[in-house]
Amino acid sequence: MAKVGTSSGSFRTVSSVDAEALRLSVTTWLRKYRSLMFGVAGIVFLAIVGMLYAGYLKRVALANFRSGVVAVQGGDFEKAIAALEELRQSSSAGIETRAIGLFYLGEAYTKRERKDEARKAYEDALTVARTSGEKGKYIAQLILMKLGQDAEQRGDYTQARQWYDQASGIEGWPMQVEALAQAARTLEKANDRAGAMTYYEKLTTKEDERYPLIEVFREKARK
Repeated sequence: MAKVGTSSGSFRTVSSVDAEALRLSVTTWLRKYRSLMFGVAGIVFLAIVGMLYAGYLKRVALANFRSGVVAVQGGDFEKAIAALEELRQSSSAGIETRAIGLFYLGEAYTKRERKDEARKAYEDALTVARTSGEKGKYIAQLILMKLGQDAEQRGDYTQARQWYDQASGIEGWPMQVEALAQAARTLEKANDRAGAMTYYEKLTTKEDERYPLIEVFREKARK
């Protein structure tokens, strides 16, 4: 038996069973408290590690982007492909960075005459660019023009016109007129003069001093 003091200064008797129950209660509470502290600390630690690792992955992705773009511009297409394929596998770079990187990957493959891989890279770039909002429209338009040119070179004029149509449908960006003109010329190559005329007629409505060739298109529409 053990004795404990009361608030009045007297003592009351506590059995060994009560003492053991109290010890167990205190021990359990301490374990729970310690577990909670370790749990919170662990979560914070993992969060910090996660942020640091995410930052590291982003730096790696940006390094691959810069290396790839510089390599394309410098004519080292194999190096560009290696770096930009690494970027392709990463989700750490921003949307616009990935879209531009994939576009340059398509350029590198094109220079190496690897046309199927180039086309896939352009299509992947287009998919990414379409998720990047207003800023991605210029990138998307540029990629659509590339895809149109690729299809045109393969003699697939129907597919080419479809790509050019999508490019011309992006309002407010500089290649809209060029996309309409390319679509018209593609239809002419396909011996679809009437179809080409519909595009030349669309071009006659464009009033933009940046495009002096519009007068040429107007003349074509009059013939």
